[in-house]
Amino acid sequence: MTSNAPPFSSLENTVITLATGERGRGIPPTGWLAESVAGLRRWLNPDDRIRRLADPRLEALRVFVNATYRRGGARADDLAAFVAAGFSSTHIQRLAGNPASTL
Repeated sequence: MTSNAPPFSSLENTVITLATGERGRGIPPTGWLAESVAGLRRWLNPDDRIRRLADPRLEALRVFVNATYRRGGARADDLAAFVAAGFSSTHIQRLAGNPASTL
């Protein structure tokens, strides 16, 4: 695969690994039932929430990778934020399949 996009940095690879472990938990739920279950989970385990990353580029990467594990995959707004953060279609191809395999 030839590309002008640089590979993921070591910090970005760390974010990918962490987001892979989140398995869709760090994404706001959609639908009333999912929101209710998420609210109950937050109430039962207030310290078990996933916090946003301070760097907007890394947060966009975290959200996009995390969203790939959500039922239905990443939404259009997740993809738009990922691209707006400077990632390319080549980066998406590198994340295809198992994101942890990019390491």
